[in-house]
Amino acid sequence: EVAPDSSIYNTVIHGLCLRDKIRLARRVYTKMRSIGLTPDGKTRSFMLQHITSAE
Repeated sequence: EVAPDSSIYNTVIHGLCLRDKIRLARRVYTKMRSIGLTPDGKTRSFMLQHITSAE
């Protein structure tokens, strides 16, 4: 079994944001951080753009 790495989480988060599934993207982001993976700058920027546009 292979554990997902940061690039997999980033891809999932980006896809969720593109589909306006911001709550789920936040949960995946939180899970990613809780297991010790660090989101890159693009992921943080992407989430901020979509969170602010959803509000």
